[in-house]
Amino acid sequence: MHRLAGERGALAVSLFSLPAVTWRVPFLIPLYQEGWRTATGCVAGSNPRTLDLQTATTKVGVTMLFRAVVVCAVIAMAETIHGILRVRLLNRRVGDHRARQIGVGTASLIILFITWLTVPWMAPATARDALVIGSLWLTAMLIFEVSLGRFVFHVSWNRIGADFDLRRGGLLGFGMLILFFAPLLLGKYRHLF
Repeated sequence: MHRLAGERGALAVSLFSLPAVTWRVPFLIPLYQEGWRTATGCVAGSNPRTLDLQTATTKVGVTMLFRAVVVCAVIAMAETIHGILRVRLLNRRVGDHRARQIGVGTASLIILFITWLTVPWMAPATARDALVIGSLWLTAMLIFEVSLGRFVFHVSWNRIGADFDLRRGGLLGFGMLILFFAPLLLGKYRHLF
């Protein structure tokens, strides 16, 4: 069995009770003393360097999803501010339709920047985890965008549909694709999996 690596480092997990087959779980780094024993499912008197992989995965998965929800809220707030600034500054100069098209590009850059800053904190361990985060974000942002447009700003369904329709110049679908794939692309770029 490997020792704890690094400063309060990555926990080594023995699979199938074979000391030669170990996996590092680097996203459990900030766990401390009794707190990590509780978080990993270790009981008093057991070896603190081994743990039940299913318990650790579940705890880390819940933490990752909670953090993804927090980041999604930050993205929603940033996109709302971006939309307000777009309406106040850009609509007057280029018109509403063109401003919305330009806004998709700048909003995508905001999404990529926030994701680049926060993807290590969310700590997706696999490409699948990153796609789960992307799915969560896509679902939440679609609900947020449509609800805000329809029920707060009283925008017609036709106008909401036009934002997603390429034939009518709508580019919001591309922005949503960027939102979906951002955790995967930036997780790979930052070598998280």
